[in-house]
Amino acid sequence: MTRIKFLLQILLAVLLIGCSPTTTLQPKIGTTYPPSGSDPQSVNSYPAPAIEITVEQHPIQQSTQDPSLAIITGYLVIEKDGNIYPVSDAILYLAPVLKDEQGIERVVSFDRFSSNRAITDENGKFTFLNVKFDKYGLILDRVINSYLLNDPKTSMDMLFSVEEPRLYDLGELRYDFLPDN
Repeated sequence: MTRIKFLLQILLAVLLIGCSPTTTLQPKIGTTYPPSGSDPQSVNSYPAPAIEITVEQHPIQQSTQDPSLAIITGYLVIEKDGNIYPVSDAILYLAPVLKDEQGIERVVSFDRFSSNRAITDENGKFTFLNVKFDKYGLILDRVINSYLLNDPKTSMDMLFSVEEPRLYDLGELRYDFLPDN
């Protein structure tokens, strides 16, 4: 019994020592604002003083046109309520037309890494450089989905052949609606 009392006294002593306030050093945290010795005008001024940042702009490198290959250009626009609006920042691809074993054109196929790509500017203008000779479809890429555009005049798939090294102008491609727009 005395042994249990002794163990309980030791346990109680350990608990009391563990709960006593510590004497470790704590960092002193200032409670006044602004800190003493600082300029109150600069600390309390709102909005913060203007900081001038200089951003160095580098020219965008343009691809060089190979004279033995073609260029395809055009404008992508939407007509809404009688007004025409350019479609800016649209991602377009040229997708080669693929044929089956019998030589019948079946599908267009594009690869985001290797297919010719263009992005429309603020006027809706797009330009594909260095286009190889082939038959292509025009693809509108909305990142999550991609769409083969129709010819706005015929409502058929937008397919065209590139057969010689020259400028192919598709003109104004005017749509009433574009997917995900």
